[in-house]
Amino acid sequence: MKAVWTDPALVISPYRVALCLTEKQYVEELRALEIPKKLRSPFVLEGCGATTHTFDNLSGNPSVILVCLKGDPRQTLNQVHALIVHEATHVWQWVKKMLGEDEPSKEFEAYSLQSITRGLFDAYDEMTENK
Repeated sequence: MKAVWTDPALVISPYRVALCLTEKQYVEELRALEIPKKLRSPFVLEGCGATTHTFDNLSGNPSVILVCLKGDPRQTLNQVHALIVHEATHVWQWVKKMLGEDEPSKEFEAYSLQSITRGLFDAYDEMTENK
């Protein structure tokens, strides 16, 4: 199974978000996006359950965000969801910076986080047995 790309429907912007649940998916996406090896970070940083990677307009590709979750069979679905919300916050922080939104309205921020989180939840469900 490949990485699942989410729908950026809330705001039309120059970024795309994908969820990777395995290192193989992450590496395949990096290759497909032609991300140079010198710019590649580990799938998930040491000591972390998840890591968000951002790549801005490299090799003529659109800006992308790869959210990587390391599977742990001991994690409950609620723990996975908490990690996804944490990483969705990092996605929002990056998108906000890219859009030049220093002080977005509270509703814009809430709807943005809701949209990003839902997209990642949907991708997770599509990639696992949580359909």
